[in-house]
Amino acid sequence: MPGPTDTHFFARARLGDTALGQGPKDDPAAVAKQGYDAMWRGERKVVASSALSKVMATLGAATPDAVEAAAHKALAKPGSGR
Repeated sequence: MPGPTDTHFFARARLGDTALGQGPKDDPAAVAKQGYDAMWRGERKVVASSALSKVMATLGAATPDAVEAAAHKALAKPGSGR
């Protein structure tokens, strides 16, 4: 379960002008290694990479779906990254 990762995804999805697209991103090699290592340990889920991603996943698990959806909508709104 990676958080924002520094790949071409944001450009391809035209999300470069969003708060999420312009925010900090995890290193793709670190994310891949964490997922790979977790697979070999038999873990079905792993929140990959940075402490920020881990905090966001923890908060997301305790947040009502409607609130989380509204937050994701705001982060993906064009122009929100300015």
